[in-house]
Formats: sequence, structure tokens, C-alpha cells
Amino acid sequence: MKSPMPLVRSLWFRVALGSSVVLVATLSIVVITVHQLTLSSERRELDSTLRFEGQVIEDEIIRDLQSIVESQGTTAVNFDDLEIVIGRSLARHPGSPVHLTLVRIDDLVLSSSRGPLRLTQLRDVGMLPSVPPGSRGSVEGIRFRSTVIEIGDLDVVIEALGDDAAIVDGARDIVLRTLIAAAIGGLIGLAGLTFAVHRSTRGLRAVSATVRRTRLEDLSIRVPAQRGTGEVSQLAGNVNAMLDELESARSAKDQLIASVSHELRTPLAAARGHMDLLTTQRSADPDKTLIRIDREIERITRLVEDLLALSRSGDSAWLSRTLIHVGDIVSELQGRLPALDAQYVRIDSPPDVFIEVDADRVLQALTNLVSNATMHTPSGTEVSVTFETSPEFLTFVVSDTGPGIPADVLERFGQAFVRGSSTGTGLGLAVTRAVALAHGGRLDARSDGAGTEIRISFPFDASPNE
Repeated sequence: MKSPMPLVRSLWFRVALGSSVVLVATLSIVVITVHQLTLSSERRELDSTLRFEGQVIEDEIIRDLQSIVESQGTTAVNFDDLEIVIGRSLARHPGSPVHLTLVRIDDLVLSSSRGPLRLTQLRDVGMLPSVPPGSRGSVEGIRFRSTVIEIGDLDVVIEALGDDAAIVDGARDIVLRTLIAAAIGGLIGLAGLTFAVHRSTRGLRAVSATVRRTRLEDLSIRVPAQRGTGEVSQLAGNVNAMLDELESARSAKDQLIASVSHELRTPLAAARGHMDLLTTQRSADPDKTLIRIDREIERITRLVEDLLALSRSGDSAWLSRTLIHVGDIVSELQGRLPALDAQYVRIDSPPDVFIEVDADRVLQALTNLVSNATMHTPSGTEVSVTFETSPEFLTFVVSDTGPGIPADVLERFGQAFVRGSSTGTGLGLAVTRAVALAHGGRLDARSDGAGTEIRISFPFDASPNE
């Protein structure tokens, strides 16, 4: 017996492994997406803050300067007043943990009191990078928005700065927490999925174990009953049904071999006995002995031919269909009656229809039915062949008024080696039934002790049974 299936080849393991790969890939995509969305969202929010703060300070400086000009009644603003106005505005807007505001007037640099730690440190040591006046963007990890106000001969540059590196670090921290949470949830989900898959494939493992243990010598093993009505349960039922059919087929094969052996033993023993009489010159009538030997050989030949016909009946090439008139088949059947010693057979006029069948096989089946009816009824009993038609079928009805078929034989009518008397091989009706089924028709028998009626039907379209 083969060793159990390795772990890496088991379905539940491969499903769990595939799920793990999909989970890792999904988490990677989620992490990358969260990182990018977080960066984009934080940068948009920072840019909005820088734009708002720069615009507010610009508006306040312009408004306060206009108030000074109007109160002094002059058109010029001195540098001291400008510095006071800017300092007052920066005091009202002292910055925040996310942004820092600078106002440059020539070499003078005024700054808000608060701002991101890194930017305030760079400001205190004078290492803040210079940004182009009147522009926006990012430089050395610092996001900026710069506006210019022209006041007389002076250019007042307002710079709103934000720490882009802090945003990146914050996004990374969010992603890390997301990754940890997703990993924990994913591991829990994966464990649950692995358990569920392992449990749900238990039936498949039972089916696999049953198939591995099944041998032609012992077909009694079956898959244990599975709960539910799902696919696994259906598969187990189908495998058990297949094993039932295989066991029945093996039993039928054994019975067929035993029956064939029994059927062949009798004519072979008889032929050998007659041959011994000839070879030892103890036969009183050698010619009659040869006739008996020929009869036994003919019996063996007929048995082999019937067996060959039964074995090939499932082959699509067994039939050679042609479109033929029913009257032509009936004419051939009537021509065979003298050879069958069928003196009391009456055949009605056939219907004027065509059927697409293998004429030789149909004639063989009808000959078997007429021959059986003549052989198993008392001498002088009339056998009739009539016809019935329907939109789908043409039916040949072979009936007699003989003693009928015994009930135990009628139950197995059409099976190989089932016969009601010691004459014949018991294969003729089996071949007849095979002919009917191969054409997509059927063979039925009715017998009530006061006669027998056998009906063999052929469809007009001649499509085989599936």
C-alpha cells in the first residue's frame, strides 16, 4: 500500500499556503496604499495650512499698513512701522507644531515663535534653506509657500514652511500600526481558514483513502457517510455508487465466466467423446458420429458468436445504420422461416414506414424471437408477428399461445444465460435486448401462463440510449 500523502501535497495545506501568499500580497498592497494615501492627505492638509497662514498674514500686513497711512495722512511707510506691523501679525499667528512662518525684508528676518522642532532648530542656527520668492514646493524635506508684497521700494517676502520629513515619519508610523494590526488579524484569519479548510476537506481525504485501499480483489470498501449535502458529500456518494457498480460488474463477470465455462463444457465433452469413438474405431456409425460432432461444434460456434455480439454491443461501431423500409426486413424474416422449421408463424402486413437501423442486427433480433417462440411452444402453436407505430417508435410484437414463461425466468428476461428450458444457450434474448438498446429502443415481455407477448421497439430517429 502506498504511503500517506505528504503534507506539501495535501489539498488543505496547499489551500492554506496559497491563502497565505494571497494574504501577504494583499497586506503589502494595503500597506503601500495606506502609506501613499496618508502622505497625500497629510501633504494636502499641510499645503492648505501654509496657504491659509501665508494669506492671512499677508492680508493683515496690508490692512495694518493702510490704517497707519490713513492715520498719519502720508503715502510712505517707514521701516520701523513696517517692522512693528509684521511683528504684531506674527504675534497673532505664532505658528504651530506643523508650520513655521518667516517674513524677510532685505536682511531682516522675522519669525513666528512656534514651529516644527526640526525647522526651529535650523532657524536658530541660521541653516534654513532659502526658497525662491513667490513660489511653492519642497526643498530638503521642507514644504514651503512663498508670497511677495511690494511696499514702496521694499519687497516683503512671507514664507510659510512645513516639515515634510515629519509627515513622512508620521505616515510611516501609521503604516506600521496598520501593518501590525493587519498582520495580527491576518494570522488569526489564516488560522481560522486553515482549520476550516482542513475540516471541510476531511471528506476528500476519506475518499482518497478509500480509493487507495480499493483493489479489484476486494471492492467492499466504501467511503464513510459524510454530513451535509455539499460537493464533498456528493462526491463521496458518487464514489460509493461507482464502487457499487464495479462490484456488480465484477460479480456479473464472474457469473458470466462461470456460465460460459459451464456452457462450453457440455458440447466440448460431447465432441471429445464422439472423437474418442472415432479414433478408437468403436463407433457403430462413423457418419452419424461426425454429424453429432459437427452439431456440437456448431453449438460452440453459435455460443462464441453470441458472446462476441454481446461484448461489442456497447461499441458505437457495432451498428451500421441505413434507412430501410420495414417491408424489406419482413421479407428477409419470411425467407428465414423454412430454415427455422417455423410452419405456424403468421406475419401481418408491415406498415409503410422507413426506419434508420442496422438491418442485419434487427433481423437477427427478430429471428431470435421467432425461433424462441417456435422452440418453446408445443408443435402446431401459432406464432404471430404484428406491428404497432407511434410518433417515436415502431414496435414488433411477437406473440404465441403457448404455456408462457416461468415467473422466475420472466424476472430475469433478457439477461445472459437465462433460459426456460435445457435447449439453447440462453444468449439469444440477451443479444436481442442488446440490439434494441443499441438502437435506443427497448425489449419488453409479458406472460400470464396462457401465452407470451414480446415487444421489441426501435425509434424512428435511432438515437442510442445514454
